[in-house]
Amino acid sequence: MARLAAERVKSGVAWSAQESAQSTEVDAEGRRDFHFTVAKFADDPVLLLFAHALRDITEDISRGQRLPAVADADRNIAHADIEKAIAEGKPTKAEELMRGHIEKYTELIATHSPHLLNQVIDWA
Repeated sequence: MARLAAERVKSGVAWSAQESAQSTEVDAEGRRDFHFTVAKFADDPVLLLFAHALRDITEDISRGQRLPAVADADRNIAHADIEKAIAEGKPTKAEELMRGHIEKYTELIATHSPHLLNQVIDWA
């Protein structure tokens, strides 16, 4: 989705820090939901649905779980780098950064809360 967002910028659709900061979507802790904002800007309804589902799932399964404080700082740096690549219209770089960010987050979960990765999701 970061690639699609950057491709939109490359085609002339403006991405601005103001637009991303104005997102009404917030995560469980009241922060702007970066991934949802990127999915929304990518303008792909399937990605938007997927972003909603992932957010709901991760909020449900990780409620009460806390990663080390360093994870918050790393996440903020990763988000800033991804947002910069999108704003500069660099699809390959945006995708590469987003993939690395997701992989690092998955590794943190595997290290600090591995039981979350084995949970079965009840869609009912």
